[in-house]
Amino acid sequence: MLERIHKIAEVLAAVAIAFSLVFVGLQIKQNTRAIASQEDSSVWLPWLDLFQMTVSSSEFTYILVRGRGWFDRTALGRAFQ
Repeated sequence: MLERIHKIAEVLAAVAIAFSLVFVGLQIKQNTRAIASQEDSSVWLPWLDLFQMTVSSSEFTYILVRGRGWFDRTALGRAFQ
């Protein structure tokens, strides 16, 4: 009788370990997605700010376009063309 209880406890422990491994795997996957999403936001937010400034101010747009023309005439600017 005691041996039977021991075997049942071993099976239950193995099942609990399997479930906990699945749970940890799902948590890691969710965390990875959250980090990737945050990184995407950190890359695009400065560009969004620049776009909003360009749309809201014709003076800023003029400065940006003028600066871009100056940059394109530099050696570094020509390297990006």
